[in-house]
Amino acid sequence: MNKLVNFELAKMLKEKGFDKICYKAFLFKIYQPSNIYEENIEAIKNAENYSNSEYEKYYRPTIGEVVMWLYENRDIWIVVDYYNNDDKDIWFYNYKTKNKESMEEGFSSPTEAYEAAIEYCLTNLV
Repeated sequence: MNKLVNFELAKMLKEKGFDKICYKAFLFKIYQPSNIYEENIEAIKNAENYSNSEYEKYYRPTIGEVVMWLYENRDIWIVVDYYNNDDKDIWFYNYKTKNKESMEEGFSSPTEAYEAAIEYCLTNLV
């Protein structure tokens, strides 16, 4: 899935060791954290006003990049699928590790299910 993760997931990913350079990143001034904005990495690398001491940077990967990072670095595989209940699609995620497998359902979109799965894995498994 090529949807970019939200700020909260980007922040959690950095805390858990995600350091893969991505096309986009969130930036904010350390002394003014309410001013969060997004830039592409080339603009960040080339701009003189983005000094490391002034700004905090969080890479903003796609959901697909995070799924592969979890698999390659933590042996966690996330699968999202759906079933139809009374003409309404119910999305669910399933994650698998070497020792554990679990499922959570009740999401209204695949993006919502992936984001919930990633958040769960980062909070409880990584």
